[in-house]
Amino acid sequence: MNFRLTSAAEVEFSDAALFLLEKSPQAALSFVDEIIEAIEEIAKYPNRYVIYEDDVRVCRTHIHPYSIFYQIRADHVLILSISHDSREEKYWKDRL
Repeated sequence: MNFRLTSAAEVEFSDAALFLLEKSPQAALSFVDEIIEAIEEIAKYPNRYVIYEDDVRVCRTHIHPYSIFYQIRADHVLILSISHDSREEKYWKDRL
């Protein structure tokens, strides 16, 4: 299945990568790789991950403390948020 990121999710992804890049290029590369792999897994097996609320599912990463919130649409997976686990819960709900 194809996937799309909301513009806000794209910003979250790039902001996190840039933040990590300032601290450690290796950490940034590891983060980017992990998020891309997770999104590819979500697209391949969208029903694998648990329902977070209503029709929103969540995939939690293992190396970096991030969660990917998404919805399964008719012809694609929509990535709503790529958020650090310390962020306020459900701040992304206005993206539904």
